[in-house]
Amino acid sequence: MYTYRTVIPEDYPDIARIRNSYRPEPVTAEVLKLYAERERQLSEHHLHLVAVTPSGEAAGEVVAVQDVESPPGEWFVTFGVAPEHRRRGAGRELYHRAEAFARERGARSIRAIVEGSQEEAFWFALEMGFKLERQRLEAVLHLPDWDGARFGKQVASVRASGIRIVSLPALSGEDLLHQVYDLEMETLEEAPFFSGFRPAYEIWAREHTSLWPGEQFCTVATDGERLVGVSIIYLPPASGGGARQGFTAVRRAYRGRGIAVALKLVNIKECKARGVDHIRTTTDPENQAVQVMNLRLGFRPVPGPRLVVKHF
Repeated sequence: MYTYRTVIPEDYPDIARIRNSYRPEPVTAEVLKLYAERERQLSEHHLHLVAVTPSGEAAGEVVAVQDVESPPGEWFVTFGVAPEHRRRGAGRELYHRAEAFARERGARSIRAIVEGSQEEAFWFALEMGFKLERQRLEAVLHLPDWDGARFGKQVASVRASGIRIVSLPALSGEDLLHQVYDLEMETLEEAPFFSGFRPAYEIWAREHTSLWPGEQFCTVATDGERLVGVSIIYLPPASGGGARQGFTAVRRAYRGRGIAVALKLVNIKECKARGVDHIRTTTDPENQAVQVMNLRLGFRPVPGPRLVVKHF
C-alpha cells in the first residue's frame, strides 16, 4: 500500500499537516524545509523518509539524526503518521528503516520525545522497544490576558542591586557565546539527566548560531562585564503559535537574588509586545524551585512530554 523513499521538497506540505496533527504548536512547510536543511548541515548523519500512498501523498515520516551535542552513539528520532493512515503499518516500517540506518552507523541508543497528550504514540514507542526515561513537566502562559503590573518592582530591584539586564536579538559575538557556554556547562551537571558528556565549544556554538534572524532572542544579566544569567526564547515559527522558553540559568553565586524571575519577566513582556499568543516551558519534576517560579509568573500546567529511549 505504501512505498518508502527519501523526502523531496514537494513532500513538505504533507509533512506539515502530519506534524500539526500531533504537535502542540503549528508549523508550516516553509519552516520545515529550513529546519531540515539546518539538521542536514549540523548532523554528522541524517535520514528523513516518508511513506507514500499510490496517489503520491506523504502519509507518514521519520527523521533520524546523530546529534553532535550528545554523546557518541546517541541518536534521536521523530516519527509521525497522518491520523487517517495510522494502524496500517506505515509507522512501524518507517521506524524499522530508521533504526537500521542508525545501527549501521554505530548507534548505541535512540531517543525520542512523545508529546504528553499523544497516548497512542507513546504506546507505539513502547511497542517498538522504547522505555520511558523521563516524564517532563510542561506549563503554558497565555499572554493576551497576562498582567505584569504586580511584578513592576521585580526587575527594577535587581537592576538597583547593580545587575544589568538587557534583551538581545540573538546569541552573537564570541565573548557572549563563550560566557553562555561556560554557564551552560556549569549548570549542566545539575540536570538529573546529565550523562557526564559535554560538547566541545565549537560544536555547541555552531548549533546556537545557525538560527535565522527573528527565530530567537535572549535576555542576559551581567555584573560588570561578567555574564551571571541568561534566558533564551525561541519565537513561534508559524502564525498563531507560541514561543518556547529555552535555556535559563543563573550562576550559583548569584542565586537567591531574583535574577531568574527578572530575566523571565523581561522575556514575557518582550513576547507580549511582539504579539505572541503564549509561552510554553518544560521542567524536570525535581526542579521544584523553577516550577514554583513559573506558577508565580502565571504559567499553568499542561500534559508534559515523555522522553523515551531504546538501548542496543
